[in-house]
Amino acid sequence: MENFFKNIFTKKPKEEGNFDYRNPNPERIRELLGIRNFESVSNEKLHELFRTSDLMNSYENLYTTTGETEMGGGKYQQGKIETKKGNVREILMNKMISEEILKTLPTVYLGSGTDIEYPLTIGSRNIVMFDPIFQNPEVRKKLFTRIEKSIKERLSGNLSNEFSFSFDFGNGDESVKVKIIPEYYTNKTSMELPEQIGLVIMFASQNEEKRIYIGDGLKNKIIDGGAILTDNTLTKIKNKQEESTELGK
Repeated sequence: MENFFKNIFTKKPKEEGNFDYRNPNPERIRELLGIRNFESVSNEKLHELFRTSDLMNSYENLYTTTGETEMGGGKYQQGKIETKKGNVREILMNKMISEEILKTLPTVYLGSGTDIEYPLTIGSRNIVMFDPIFQNPEVRKKLFTRIEKSIKERLSGNLSNEFSFSFDFGNGDESVKVKIIPEYYTNKTSMELPEQIGLVIMFASQNEEKRIYIGDGLKNKIIDGGAILTDNTLTKIKNKQEESTELGK
């Protein structure tokens, strides 16, 4: 990615189509970086979508480490945070994922980092976080801190691979279960996944080979009506067929 930014900002001055390297168009750069534009919403609409303090705090705290260390990092990273927030708004406004599925079946987040807010704002009550960074106890503490920042309460218990906490999605406190799998996702480690899955999330997710491929073994665990949410695409599973929708524009 570093070379990508160098190519954008250090090429010899020239014009190619509508892209002028001497005076880069911000919208063109956003397009090249895969940063989408989403419909703006009013504060009133935001409070309608995120109708409790737990939900609103989680939405406001949405974060990503993607682009954190890249050249031009701040704007790129902020753009990816905007993308996550836009994805959540579009999914909720259009009721693109069944709330019943999010309530009753696990959401599996591959390459999650400590980003608990993303599945929470979508409505997930049972979250499996797949990432080797959780081998570090300090990262587990950071995850607890992020949760506490959203619910404004101290979490009790130890930093185990499975824990739960209370969260208000709009009908009073509900239990959210979290399972940590401190490994890269591979065909081998996929055996640790639940037999039935409601939603799979990936966002710039990587394994040791710098990519994650969702094979049939994982897809077959996603129930009818479930979905896969990648960077900018929501793919619904219906009658074992895939229907993809691009989020943003």
